Amino acid sequence: RIRRVADPSYFNAPTEPSDFTNKFIISGKVQLPINNGKEEPRHSLVIDFETPIFAGTCMFRIRDSDTSTSHKNTQPVSTGQNYFAKFNRKFQMVIRGRFLLPDVIMADCVTGMLLDKRLATAGSSSTTCSESFGCPDVEVASQNAKMSRFRKSKHDKGESLPPKWVLRAVVKVAGFFSPRMDADLECAHPRILSPLCSSAQTAYLTKTADKSKTPLDEIHSEPTPDSYASLAHSLNKAAVK
Repeated sequence: RIRRVADPSYFNAPTEPSDFTNKFIISGKVQLPINNGKEEPRHSLVIDFETPIFAGTCMFRIRDSDTSTSHKNTQPVSTGQNYFAKFNRKFQMVIRGRFLLPDVIMADCVTGMLLDKRLATAGSSSTTCSESFGCPDVEVASQNAKMSRFRKSKHDKGESLPPKWVLRAVVKVAGFFSPRMDADLECAHPRILSPLCSSAQTAYLTKTADKSKTPLDEIHSEPTPDSYASLAHSLNKAAVK
């Protein structure tokens, strides 16, 4: 469900219709709502979602993005609000929710990019990808043939693509700064994944019955280590046990 921050969430009122969801359906697919940080308080658009593992709400902001079409007739004109004026960043993604499975190990939770198809610059298969993500040899061969034709068409049009050594260099440099990053841009399912906890700029816990949660569109700050909302506090308690 796509809604404003001020509107009831799907999880609190599942039968209540949304006035915004249908506006973001294009050719049978739902376009994610993007905010630019200049929305009025509680008028930023969010999306309620649920998977077999996690259920929650997500908000996207991109600096200077054009929301004139996506936000048409969904919110009042801003009167000076600008989230990005306070920060030197290009985008923000806020996710709040809960895990639906018990005993989820945070060390196994990752964030990043996982593609369904091989990159146009990659020309060889990867055993790592085949073993970890189940890329059949038939699929690899088929994708190799498609990418070969695609690269040829791009070359015929005079468009240059980055060579494979550039991708390898980028992955190597990124791995130096993030040793736990899992990256492979040359396999059938290219990926760049990092541990969720280390990737988030701010992370905090809230109790299920806590009614004083900070609205999604407000500024979020890291809790102090001794706060019950701190992940460090929870880890210390677990270590003592």
